[in-house]
Amino acid sequence: MSGGGIKISLEGNWVDITKQLLMKYEGFTPTAKWDVNAYRLGFGTDKILRDGKIETVNQNSTVTREEALATLDYEIKTTYAPIIAQQLGSENWEKLNDKQKASLVSLGYNAGPYFVSQKEYGKRIKNAISNNDMNAASDAIASGPTSGGGKFYPQLAKRREEESQIFLA
Repeated sequence: MSGGGIKISLEGNWVDITKQLLMKYEGFTPTAKWDVNAYRLGFGTDKILRDGKIETVNQNSTVTREEALATLDYEIKTTYAPIIAQQLGSENWEKLNDKQKASLVSLGYNAGPYFVSQKEYGKRIKNAISNNDMNAASDAIASGPTSGGGKFYPQLAKRREEESQIFLA
């Protein structure tokens, strides 16, 4: 799959596919910049994994690409995926293939990991997965957030569409 000039390989496990999606849509920033409610850097995070410890990003923080990749891997595996899996329920999470898991973790990384229980589109995703209706789950992913602060972001609409397509791939 490609869009925005960056091709996403659907080969590999869900962590690898998720990383590609996040690297594509979050981009890499070596210095902290204010974004919505926190300083962020790396691949859109307010955390840095450095020397085995998590640090909170502040206005003076910087990160190398290697540190950003390690942080991304850590957050996917220890924060986003476990929270999303818990909200979906283990039976639902385990029935998903790698592409489907990657789509949901990408969505959660952008929209917040509690989207399944806190947002209407998240509840529709869970219900659709429970009913083995992956087309309906894909549609619900596509209906996820495309705006912030009252402003529509075309790039978020493209991201939701790609996540929904990968979910069905």
